[in-house]
Amino acid sequence: MKLKWIFLALPIFLVACAAPSGKPKPQSWVSDSKNGELVIYRPGSFVFGARNVYFYVDGVEVASLGSGTYSLIKLPPGAYRLSQKWDWDMMIKDIEIEINVPSKERTYVRLSQLGGEFYGGVLHTTWQLGSVPTDEGLSEIKGLEARAPSNTSQ
Repeated sequence: MKLKWIFLALPIFLVACAAPSGKPKPQSWVSDSKNGELVIYRPGSFVFGARNVYFYVDGVEVASLGSGTYSLIKLPPGAYRLSQKWDWDMMIKDIEIEINVPSKERTYVRLSQLGGEFYGGVLHTTWQLGSVPTDEGLSEIKGLEARAPSNTSQ
């Protein structure tokens, strides 16, 4: 009898899991000649170099970056909330900043390590996410590997 209920409930459960989440998708950011560009980059570093870090614009994943990589995301001009998150097992505090993407311009944002120390047998690091001047950002991404934006049609 229990097996019958499982077979009846399973299709309903699977359909519910496949339902859309209601969050906006990057594809809904209409491509427009007035769009600005957001360049997020992570300079090369040995510390956590094998781990990816994830970036979100207003809660939508836009990039997954490894050490020494960058991603370019086209966005309509305006103010956004840029969030950076590590995998759940990293135990490193997530960072969130406000950014402004002007029309027909590039905004550069760098994730960098400020320092680290060992205590209790564990490496504890401090990271910073912040906008950098255009000249500095353009210079620093030279030699980095480009990564396609996440979940976008760009």
